[in-house]
Amino acid sequence: MLDDLREIKICTAYRLGDELIGEFPTENKILYEVEPVYETMEGWMTETRGIKDFDALPENAKRYIRRLSEILGVEVVMVSVGAKRKEAILLKNPFS
Repeated sequence: MLDDLREIKICTAYRLGDELIGEFPTENKILYEVEPVYETMEGWMTETRGIKDFDALPENAKRYIRRLSEILGVEVVMVSVGAKRKEAILLKNPFS
């Protein structure tokens, strides 16, 4: 679970020699030669299970979620804070 990590690494690109590749390499030959490029973010070291509101999440958790949204170019509509269906925070109805 992410709650226990002091830092969280996000792979943002792949380095092939002097070149940066923004997409996951699909060719086996290239895949074995690339080195992942990571962005490191501070963890939150606090349990999030049971939190029902995005604003109640630790600041570093909110920063992490927002950064993933930026990198991926998609809006986050749901955040899971546990394995059960009821342990999800709905940020926006994806069907509206």
